[in-house]
Amino acid sequence: PLGKPSSLSEYILSESELFNLAVIGSLPGRGISQVRIHWLLDLISVSCVDEKGEPHYNFTLLDRLLDWLHTFRLNPGFELMGNPSQFYSNFSNKTQVQQWSHLVEQIAARYIERYGMETVETWRFETWNEPDLKGYNILNFTLPSYLRYFTASVEGLKKAGNGRLRIGGPAGTFGDRKKHALCWGLVEHCANMIHCPLDFISFHKKGGGHVNAILQQDIELALNTKKDYPTLTTIPFANDESDPLKNWSLNETWRGDVRYGAMVASVIVAHQDVMVKRYGLPVSLLSNDNAFLNYHPFYFNQRTLLARFQMNRTEPPHVQFFKKPVYTTMALLSLLGNQEMAVTIKHPDNRLSVVAAEDWTRGTRSIAVLVVFSNDTVSDLEDILSIKLQLRNISDVTARYVVYLLDNNATNPQQVWLNAGSPVFPELQQRFQMRSAEGPYRARGPAEVPRSGDVELLLPVSLPSVVLVHLCSRAAETPGQVSGVLVCNVTYNEVMIFWSDQHVLTRCIKTYEIEFCAQSSKTFRRINLEDTIFLSYQYVVTSDLEEVKGRYRVRAVDYWSRPGPYSSPIVYPGKFSCPKFLNK
Repeated sequence: PLGKPSSLSEYILSESELFNLAVIGSLPGRGISQVRIHWLLDLISVSCVDEKGEPHYNFTLLDRLLDWLHTFRLNPGFELMGNPSQFYSNFSNKTQVQQWSHLVEQIAARYIERYGMETVETWRFETWNEPDLKGYNILNFTLPSYLRYFTASVEGLKKAGNGRLRIGGPAGTFGDRKKHALCWGLVEHCANMIHCPLDFISFHKKGGGHVNAILQQDIELALNTKKDYPTLTTIPFANDESDPLKNWSLNETWRGDVRYGAMVASVIVAHQDVMVKRYGLPVSLLSNDNAFLNYHPFYFNQRTLLARFQMNRTEPPHVQFFKKPVYTTMALLSLLGNQEMAVTIKHPDNRLSVVAAEDWTRGTRSIAVLVVFSNDTVSDLEDILSIKLQLRNISDVTARYVVYLLDNNATNPQQVWLNAGSPVFPELQQRFQMRSAEGPYRARGPAEVPRSGDVELLLPVSLPSVVLVHLCSRAAETPGQVSGVLVCNVTYNEVMIFWSDQHVLTRCIKTYEIEFCAQSSKTFRRINLEDTIFLSYQYVVTSDLEEVKGRYRVRAVDYWSRPGPYSSPIVYPGKFSCPKFLNK
C-alpha cells in the first residue's frame, strides 16, 4: 500500500500477510520461487545522520520480512523502490545520488553476508516500479534524474556483488512514448551504452480478460524493441505483471474458480509456443501480480492465490486461508521439467493448450504433460472435450504415472462455499468441505505403464479444465528427507504445519504423510486423511480440550509407495504463533 512507511510495515509484517507468504512458499518444487513487493525500502529507516551528513540505517523490519521469505525458500523480487525515512528528495543532487548508491551497496552486502552469495545472486533486483505513473513517482523523477538513480543503483549492486548480481527494469507499462518517457528513456539510454547493465527488460502488459491479448502485446513490444534497439536483442524480456485483467480488487467470479488457473497456465503455454519457439524472442520470466490479501465480502473473486476469511467471532480473532484453483494450478506447473518435449496435436482446438517437458534427477527421468482446456472467462460444464493422449515408447517398464485434474466439478472450493450459503464465518464442517475441494484431484494412479511401453488415456474434460499427466521412472533411492518442519498456531485446536522438500530430490511424490504424537502418548499416527502434494497442512481437532500439543513429523512417499526418512520431530507447545515469534 502507498502511504506512511509505518502502514507498510504493519501490513507486510502482519500475521495475515506472513501466513499468506508462507502458504505461497509451500508449493512443491518451488512452484512459486519469487514474490515481488513494492516499497521494500520503506521498511528501512534512517536511525541518525552523522556530522558529515551521511545517513545510518536501521534494517530491522526489512530483515524480518526477508528472513521469513528465506524460511520458505522465496526470493524477493527486489525492487529498489522506497524512501527510508523520507531522506531522499532530489536525484539531481550529486551527494544524494552517491548516498543512494551506497545504500544499495549496503543492502546487497548485508544480505550476501546474511544468506550467502549463492542465494542473493539468484535474486532479481529491479528498478523503481512503473516510474512514469504519478502514484509511484513520489520522487518526481525527470529523465535525467531517473537515469542517475538507475546508474547509482547499478553501481551499488556491482560493488557489493562484484558483478554477480542481476538487475532489470524499467518495470513500466510502455505506453505512449511522451507520457512514458522514463521507461522508454531507460531503454534508449541502455541501447546507446557499450555494455548495457540490464540483465532483463521488465514490463507490465495485462489482458483485459483475454489470454491472447497478453501474448500479442508482449510480442509487439519485444519486436518493436528489437527493431528500434538492435543492440538489446540478446537481453531477455520479463512481463512480471502478466495478469489476465487489470485492477486486482475487482470482483470477478472467474477469479475464484478453475477459469483463473486455466488462464494463467494458458498464458505460459502460449508464450512458450509463440513468443519463444515461433519468434525466437528471449523470455526470462512470466509472473502474476496476485499475492494480495482479499477483503470482505470478496473472498474468492479478487486477484489472489488464496481466499482469506477473517474469523472475528473467535477470541482472539484469527484468519482461515483456502487454496484457490489458481494456487493449485501452480502446484501442477511445478511438476513440469526443464527440457521441453515435442508434442503433436492431430485435431487442433483454439481452446486447447498442451506442453510437455522432461526432467532428470539423480539419473531418473520424469515426464509431465500439461493439458489446458480454456476459453478465457467462459465456464460451461456441459462443454466436454474428449482428449486422447498418447505417450509412446516408454522403455522403462517399472515407470508409473498419475493423472491430476482441476475442473469446476471436483476442485471448486468457491462453489462449496456458495452452496453453503456464502457464510462470512464458515463453520468447522464447511471449512473441511472447502479444503477437501482444493485439489488437485488425482483421477488415476499411480498406475503402471503397460508392457507395450505405450500409455493411452481418454480424458473427457469440461470447460475449463487443467490436466497434468506425470510419469516417472523408478529411482534406485527412496525420497530424501523432509526438512524445515514448522508448526504454527491458527486458533484453538488448529495448527498449520509447514515443511520443505529441498532435500526430497524427486518430483514423483504420491503424498506427504504428516504424523502427530500427543504429549500423553509415545505413538505417532498419521493425521492427514487425504493425500497431499503441498508442503503445508492445516490440522484441526474437534475437542474442548487442547489436543494439538505434542510432536509432529513428516515424510515423503513416492509413486511406488516407498517412504523416505521422517523429518526430525518438532515439538509444538501450544499457542505458538510463528509470525509473532519472528517479529520479536
